[in-house]
Amino acid sequence: MKTIQLYISGAAHAFETLMKGKFLFYFIPGLVVSIFLWVYYYQMSEYEQMTKETQEWFLIGGAVSWVLDFLGSMLTFLVEQLYMFIVLVCFSPFNCILSEKYDNYITGNKFDGGFVRMLNDLLRAIFIVIISLLLELLVVFGYWLVSLFIPDSIAEYLDPAMGFIIPSFFIGFAFYDYSLERYGEGTFSTVGYAFKRMLAMLIAGSLFTLLFNIPYVGIILAPVILTMLSTYVYVHRENKLETQVVENDLLDQND
Repeated sequence: MKTIQLYISGAAHAFETLMKGKFLFYFIPGLVVSIFLWVYYYQMSEYEQMTKETQEWFLIGGAVSWVLDFLGSMLTFLVEQLYMFIVLVCFSPFNCILSEKYDNYITGNKFDGGFVRMLNDLLRAIFIVIISLLLELLVVFGYWLVSLFIPDSIAEYLDPAMGFIIPSFFIGFAFYDYSLERYGEGTFSTVGYAFKRMLAMLIAGSLFTLLFNIPYVGIILAPVILTMLSTYVYVHRENKLETQVVENDLLDQND
């Protein structure tokens, strides 16, 4: 319940912060990429119209239409996966900086930055995404083995649910890594934390997926909102708000 309450209060805080005009700059990367994605979807609508027209071809129309439709579906799938990769990896320097700035806005804690830090964040993000992908494939394979013994009447409902839950967990894992890296957690400690706070990961990934699927604006909103939410929940859930207070008390004692 504490995690759910933190997400609710985090959403209110993030909305209030954005309404004050803060951190709006970080929507720009998503906006730029979304423009290219919108152009792609427009071109695909023209492609789909051409595919329908091939159905009228004599004898081979049905076969040609099926092949073109299949190729178009595969291309769209690859493009959407590429966008997800861009968000989780190529956007990581922006998301990491946003997470750091938002953390500072909430807690007052200061962190070292710079180009080396950004490069390290990018390399770590790639490594984390690769680990997430491998773990996701392992979990999917494990579920597939278990599903062999599940009755079809249950699998009919369980398969779509697991198809949503498993990727959501690992997407949430990627967003929490920004905060974990900032507070000095190693890669394997991050993996351990993800499984320790499974509900937090699931909520983050689920919210990202839901926002991402909002037509036109979802691809702009999702990375920023989830970076802010995961940061808010992390610093409150792990009592990072007290870090600055403790440091100030020690300085006062030294004085």
